[in-house]
Amino acid sequence: MVDACMLLLRRLLLIVFCALAGCQTHDPVYRPVATEDFDRTLASWRKTRGGHDIQPLSKQQIIEAAENMLLMQRADGGWPQSTHPLRHLNPDERERFLANKNRRDSNFRHHNGFPQVFYLSHVYLQTGDVRYRNSAREGIKWVVASQFYNGGWPREPSTGQQVIDTRVTLEALIFLRKIAAGKMPYGYIPYDARRKVAEAVRKGDEWLLRVQQAHDGRKAVWARAYDLQTSEPLAHEGVEVPAMDAVLGVDIVRYLMAIERPPAAVVQAVEGAVEWYRHYSLQQWQVRESSDKQTLPARSRTFLSGPNVWSRYYDTHQYQPLSNNASELTLEARDWFAGKSNTAWYGKWATKLLREDYPRWRKKNVPEPITTNL
Repeated sequence: MVDACMLLLRRLLLIVFCALAGCQTHDPVYRPVATEDFDRTLASWRKTRGGHDIQPLSKQQIIEAAENMLLMQRADGGWPQSTHPLRHLNPDERERFLANKNRRDSNFRHHNGFPQVFYLSHVYLQTGDVRYRNSAREGIKWVVASQFYNGGWPREPSTGQQVIDTRVTLEALIFLRKIAAGKMPYGYIPYDARRKVAEAVRKGDEWLLRVQQAHDGRKAVWARAYDLQTSEPLAHEGVEVPAMDAVLGVDIVRYLMAIERPPAAVVQAVEGAVEWYRHYSLQQWQVRESSDKQTLPARSRTFLSGPNVWSRYYDTHQYQPLSNNASELTLEARDWFAGKSNTAWYGKWATKLLREDYPRWRKKNVPEPITTNL
């Protein structure tokens, strides 16, 4: 009986030992890392490569993707445009990336640079491999070093162009604010480094508030590009004249509303932009134009009805809605309402901001004044 028990015990110990040994021989299983932030840069890559066949990496192959990002990273800490690291690279491509390591072509086009740092940080936390940590930290240093002296960011730092890209500046601020706060996955960043990041955020916020467009003493929204020296709005790709960007403005307002315990300057900027959206939908603009002029302009003869809609771009001097062709603006917008046009120059971008986001923010951050009945 004793021998049988001992034999059974030995078998159980053998099973446990084999199980433990087997666990050690299996490859570790990693959690997938979110890749949605790569969408814009990958779309640009596909557009430039046409029908190029690729072998995409699986979501679990985070090591392979991180290794690609290490290979593609330039010596200055940034990444060149449209590299698509989420795929298998052939030997020739690897050789080219190695040969071009010192090229100064890192840029922020199509949200480039920020998702790589996010991805590498997650992989470092899962693997403990300091190469990924160091690469991510070099990427953060590159973002901070690319900031202009006045707080804005260029789209292509290496070109030396004295143009501030407002979209890139907003994306850099959103990215750096998370790092300064030590949010996931950036808790490993040392305090001294986070303090430098916080200073870059402070400068960037001040620039955003400083260049917010104004007309007749009222704050409005923001232009897509500004001259570094004069802070005057500039034309940019897709628009031939300096113009305010209504879509970008909504995104900036949401960024400002996310600031905890906002100072008075931030509150004023949000209030001013919201008031501008209320007054400069195409419908409100039509009513104002028709009341200001005895003869209704040709472009406004057809009144728009239905939910408020905004033009994508507005003139920076008179807040004139811009059209993407020579047709009458409101007729073109009416076609958009009717589904006869798919132009991206009109949309309901500020609707949710005005109806839901702003009232919630105001209730939290702008308490109603206390009144007393005498």
